[in-house]
Amino acid sequence: MEFLKKLWQCFFCWRVAPEESRLKLCGTDVVIAQSFGGRKDGPGLSNEALAKIAFYASMVSDPVRLPVILQWEIVGCFPGGEMVGVIHRHRQTGKYLDAREMLAQAWEICQKSKDVWFRPEKQVDLFWKKAIIVAHPDHMWRVMKAAEKIGFEVMAADTTGVPYDKESVQWWTRSRFRFRAREIPARIYYLLRGWI
Repeated sequence: MEFLKKLWQCFFCWRVAPEESRLKLCGTDVVIAQSFGGRKDGPGLSNEALAKIAFYASMVSDPVRLPVILQWEIVGCFPGGEMVGVIHRHRQTGKYLDAREMLAQAWEICQKSKDVWFRPEKQVDLFWKKAIIVAHPDHMWRVMKAAEKIGFEVMAADTTGVPYDKESVQWWTRSRFRFRAREIPARIYYLLRGWI
């Protein structure tokens, strides 16, 4: 039954409600931002918007800033803050850096970033697990589901204003119609592989 529910969502779930509770957002450990396209000569409109959202998401517990893990296309326009990881390429040479691979590498970074708490009865290692996800709104559902499957506890950032970039080098990130035409098969592939 769960499989059929997710299969239905692959076709019809296009909006993820952003977390609006500042208190819940303050309880997160890390911000993870996925890129969306890019131009030959720079990050492009979509990635510029995602970089700003990632920056503001990192300041949710101001004055302490959350650490940020970015996909490489966003780094050039990230306004500042503590970047603890930049994901550049797939771990297997020649493979496309997709959403799942980016999240898997982010998970590895988070597991290495442990906070140690001492309690009288034992020592507890806590790694970063609670993540604010920053992704294009039409990409958000798959990113959130893949992050949950990997092990993250996720909350969506409000990315409703992130545009499509008509000059993107990736044809599928130039318009909603093109993206959804590619996204539905990608979601089904992720579902069949057990990645969502």
